[in-house]
Amino acid sequence: MTFEVPIDVEQLIKQQMATGRYHSPEELLRDALQSLALKSSAEETSSPESANGSALEALAQHGLVGSIKSGHKDLSTNPGHMKGFGKSGS
Repeated sequence: MTFEVPIDVEQLIKQQMATGRYHSPEELLRDALQSLALKSSAEETSSPESANGSALEALAQHGLVGSIKSGHKDLSTNPGHMKGFGKSGS
Protein backbone atom coordinates (compact mmCIF):
# COMPACT_ATOMS: atom_id res chain seq x y z
CA MET A 1 0.00 0.00 0.00
CA THR A 2 1.34 3.40 -0.94
CA PHE A 3 0.01 6.82 -0.01
CA GLU A 4 1.14 10.43 0.24
CA VAL A 5 1.87 11.93 3.63
CA PRO A 6 1.48 15.67 4.27
CA ILE A 7 4.70 17.53 5.11
CA ASP A 8 3.65 18.22 8.72
CA VAL A 9 2.90 14.53 9.31
CA GLU A 10 6.21 13.57 7.71
CA GLN A 11 7.99 15.92 10.14
CA LEU A 12 6.19 14.29 13.07
CA ILE A 13 7.28 10.87 11.81
CA LYS A 14 10.89 12.06 11.56
CA GLN A 15 10.73 13.47 15.10
CA GLN A 16 9.45 10.14 16.43
CA MET A 17 12.13 8.27 14.48
CA ALA A 18 14.79 10.50 16.07
CA THR A 19 13.75 9.29 19.54
CA GLY A 20 14.97 5.80 18.65
CA ARG A 21 11.71 4.17 19.68
CA TYR A 22 10.99 3.07 16.11
CA HIS A 23 13.39 1.48 13.62
CA SER A 24 11.40 2.40 10.51
CA PRO A 25 8.54 4.68 9.47
CA GLU A 26 6.53 1.55 8.69
CA GLU A 27 6.91 0.33 12.28
CA LEU A 28 5.74 3.70 13.63
CA LEU A 29 2.73 3.82 11.29
CA ARG A 30 1.81 0.22 12.08
CA ASP A 31 1.91 1.03 15.81
CA ALA A 32 -0.14 4.21 15.33
CA LEU A 33 -2.77 2.44 13.22
CA GLN A 34 -3.00 -0.42 15.69
CA SER A 35 -3.47 2.05 18.57
CA LEU A 36 -6.16 3.87 16.60
CA ALA A 37 -7.95 0.60 15.82
CA LEU A 38 -7.82 -0.50 19.47
CA LYS A 39 -9.08 2.89 20.65
CA SER A 40 -11.95 2.85 18.14
CA SER A 41 -12.83 -0.69 19.15
CA ALA A 42 -12.80 0.23 22.85
CA GLU A 43 -14.99 3.27 22.24
CA GLU A 44 -17.54 1.19 20.34
CA THR A 45 -17.79 -1.40 23.11
CA SER A 46 -17.64 0.95 26.09
CA SER A 47 -20.75 1.66 28.08
CA PRO A 48 -21.87 5.22 28.91
CA GLU A 49 -20.83 4.65 32.52
CA SER A 50 -17.24 3.82 31.61
CA ALA A 51 -17.04 6.76 29.19
CA ASN A 52 -17.67 9.11 32.12
CA GLY A 53 -14.68 8.12 34.22
CA SER A 54 -13.09 10.30 36.86
CA ALA A 55 -10.69 13.14 36.16
CA LEU A 56 -7.94 11.03 37.74
CA GLU A 57 -8.61 8.21 35.25
CA ALA A 58 -8.54 10.64 32.32
CA LEU A 59 -5.25 12.16 33.49
CA ALA A 60 -3.73 8.74 34.13
CA GLN A 61 -4.73 7.60 30.64
CA HIS A 62 -2.61 10.42 29.19
CA GLY A 63 0.33 9.90 31.55
CA LEU A 64 -0.30 13.12 33.47
CA VAL A 65 -0.75 11.76 36.98
CA GLY A 66 2.28 12.82 38.98
CA SER A 67 3.60 14.96 36.14
CA ILE A 68 4.04 18.08 38.28
CA LYS A 69 7.46 17.92 39.90
CA SER A 70 7.26 21.04 42.05
CA GLY A 71 4.72 22.51 44.38
CA HIS A 72 3.23 21.56 47.70
CA LYS A 73 2.16 17.96 48.15
CA ASP A 74 -0.69 18.81 50.53
CA LEU A 75 -1.73 22.42 50.88
CA SER A 76 -3.90 21.68 53.90
CA THR A 77 -0.93 20.75 56.11
CA ASN A 78 0.33 24.34 56.22
CA PRO A 79 -2.19 26.80 57.65
CA GLY A 80 -0.52 29.63 55.69
CA HIS A 81 -1.64 28.06 52.42
CA MET A 82 -5.23 27.93 53.64
CA LYS A 83 -5.36 31.60 54.72
CA GLY A 84 -8.53 33.18 53.37
CA PHE A 85 -9.84 29.92 51.92
CA GLY A 86 -13.64 29.95 51.69
CA LYS A 87 -13.98 33.66 52.25
CA SER A 88 -15.63 35.86 49.65
CA GLY A 89 -13.48 38.26 47.67
CA SER A 90 -15.41 41.38 48.77
